[in-house]
Amino acid sequence: MVMSAVTITNSTVYDTPPADLINAAQAIFAQTGASDAQSAGARQEFPVHLSVLTAIALGIQRLQGVNGLPR
Repeated sequence: MVMSAVTITNSTVYDTPPADLINAAQAIFAQTGASDAQSAGARQEFPVHLSVLTAIALGIQRLQGVNGLPR
């Protein structure tokens, strides 16, 4: 299961233009209830490699609907 998540993230990162990866991550962060400033600031305040940013965003997206998360 872990390998499949890594494979999906790697193929996503290599096959997608950098600006699209950033926009997709910001959209995922916004879907979780983050403000515009928070979702836009994620990339600016925490400069990480796009593969890490994508993995974090996809991980957060998979958590949606889990019991116990604030709504």
